[in-house]
Amino acid sequence: MRISILTLLFAANAVFTHAQVHQYQSEPSSNPTSLLDIPTPPHDRNVEVYFSGESRPAKSYLHLKYLSAKKKGHDEMNLLVLELKKQAREAGADAIIVLETQKRVEQVTAGETYYDVDVADMNAIAVIYPENLKYIPGQTKTWNIYTPDKNDQSWQLTASQSFDFKGYPGAQAGKSHWLNWWRNASHEFLMETPRILIRSVKDELGREKKRLLEDYRTVRIFYEKQGRTVKSIKTSKNDISDRTILYHYAEDGKTITHREIYQEQLPDIRYLEYPELDENGRLKAYLYVKQEGNKKDQFLRMEFVYYTEEDWNSHVKNLIHKELGE
Repeated sequence: MRISILTLLFAANAVFTHAQVHQYQSEPSSNPTSLLDIPTPPHDRNVEVYFSGESRPAKSYLHLKYLSAKKKGHDEMNLLVLELKKQAREAGADAIIVLETQKRVEQVTAGETYYDVDVADMNAIAVIYPENLKYIPGQTKTWNIYTPDKNDQSWQLTASQSFDFKGYPGAQAGKSHWLNWWRNASHEFLMETPRILIRSVKDELGREKKRLLEDYRTVRIFYEKQGRTVKSIKTSKNDISDRTILYHYAEDGKTITHREIYQEQLPDIRYLEYPELDENGRLKAYLYVKQEGNKKDQFLRMEFVYYTEEDWNSHVKNLIHKELGE
């Protein structure tokens, strides 16, 4: 290997500046500034209540979402308001503006008899005050995948995937098969956040031991300890051995130095995954080395770009200007 693994693991790759990455990416063409892509965490603050046509919040507000509640009995208006306030807190809203209340009679059948029940519906808009939109650190902005050039002398930006503040994927750029490889054969997909998981069964230690996937296959997971510094997780699909992941630890037995991933059917082809952390201990990149027999080649580098507070403030400023003209 001509590119030094240690250099990549313990020093930032100065060749790839943020400006270059930004230039390479295609900006989403249909992703207008919206509250829909901004996290509004739940809270336990009091939610103010206003009634359309009677009162409105005294300060500027942004529309967050529509809410509705339903109760049996026309005398349960206060319960409807409490339900809407609960929904608003869960959505991160500061206030609700009640739009309308509808009263009607529903017919309920019980066997051969039926009777009428009074029902009330209440609809409202949940709103949030701009000053309560708070920056949440750690939101991934972009995945950038780099592969070695033909001479193994430098890394080339090959593919990118952008995300909004809530983590929903946006624009892609470059060769999508590398994005698909990383989604389907990487650290993230294999064990931490599998995207096709329907249900999992855990053992007495809270570890997953079985998964049901959306294509009705089952995955069984076996944990083994191989000495003090190596632990393995083996999976089998439909009782057929599928994949092994070896966790290699430092001498302290706690810090993971790298992972080794291979399929049982192809034991001679292994992918070694080395994490790289920034000065704050946050994941900065994964370096993948492909080992085939006795030959090792640096195969792929996945770098993470996170949203900054400046990104957040700019987005919120555009949102306020768009909706409030301020």
